[in-house]
Amino acid sequence: MIPSMTWPLDGILRPVVRTIGGASGIGLGQDTSLFRMVGEVRRYVSELKSADDSRLTDLARQLRRHDTPVAQDDTLLVRAIGLASESLRRTLSVELYDTQLLAGLVISRGNIAEMETGEGKTFAGFLATFVASLASRGVHVCTPNRYLAARDHRRLSPALIRLGCTAALRDQDDRVTQIQQAHQAD
Repeated sequence: MIPSMTWPLDGILRPVVRTIGGASGIGLGQDTSLFRMVGEVRRYVSELKSADDSRLTDLARQLRRHDTPVAQDDTLLVRAIGLASESLRRTLSVELYDTQLLAGLVISRGNIAEMETGEGKTFAGFLATFVASLASRGVHVCTPNRYLAARDHRRLSPALIRLGCTAALRDQDDRVTQIQQAHQAD
């Protein structure tokens, strides 16, 4: 059963983003804070637009230094998603939709976000990848499609680099040294 959402855009978002399970078992219907957080991310992104790239990097480094895991603190999570969104805007000239921000928040909290083809899963996944990278334990994004993996790495790596992260692409044909180097990336 898909949990119902109580929010003004309910009819628009229901088919786009649904959470299934998660560590706490909380569905989107019980967690309206995510919708509030989308607005907070929007406000934070508008503040970031006047910051230069070195400021974005500094803010990302500050998030990395927190003792509290970013995904467990709403304020830190809003900042992380906002930084990642602004970095994507500067790198690829894209403004993320609310559904993409919402999906990034959902994934960052350990839930599954279901999105239809063409709704921006790549960008939502990027947001969650950045949040996870702040724990400094390494993040692996896997896909069975070599072409899409290479394309997304090429497109999204500059946005991660802008935030002070490293990124690498690993292929099944890589040698041991290439694999080891890739595993050293954020």
